[in-house]
Amino acid sequence: MASSSSSRERKGWAIFLFLTIVILSYVVWVHTVVSASSEVSNENAVSISGLHVSGIRAINESGVIFYIQFQVNNPTPLSVKLVNASYYLYGNGIFLGKGEIGQAIDIPAGSKAVVGTNQMVSTGGSLRLGLSYVAQLGNIAWRVKGNATLNVPFLGITIAQFNCVSGSSSSNGDSTSCVL
Repeated sequence: MASSSSSRERKGWAIFLFLTIVILSYVVWVHTVVSASSEVSNENAVSISGLHVSGIRAINESGVIFYIQFQVNNPTPLSVKLVNASYYLYGNGIFLGKGEIGQAIDIPAGSKAVVGTNQMVSTGGSLRLGLSYVAQLGNIAWRVKGNATLNVPFLGITIAQFNCVSGSSSSNGDSTSCVL
């Protein structure tokens, strides 16, 4: 009776040890995939791969509210959550304001998601200046620099910096380039 109990205990420990090794191996593999992809090439890492100032929400004497969209690309084998992002907006090299994406968004493995935010640009009480933004919207070279907070399974919270350029400084006026 004692030997069968001892045998069951050994089997229990063997199963426990096997499962622990399998789980640890998976965690190491995930860490290796995510770390290697972010070190070797941005095309295999989670990135903000697009910037588009898609329009104007409102205009008045105090400012212009632009609608800005970011495309988040997740080529990794894991679902990732964009927890939030903060950024600085520049138009034709001039600082226009600070913005934030406060909503969390899930980006499934191997997919892309678009997240948008309103950005108020103060015109200092000049309606004329606000209208000039409207008239020049397609001719403005936009730049957004910021930090995105990502929640990656098994790795936890990661902070990624991004720098996106879009608009007239791009080759065809419509393309976007982002660097993480």
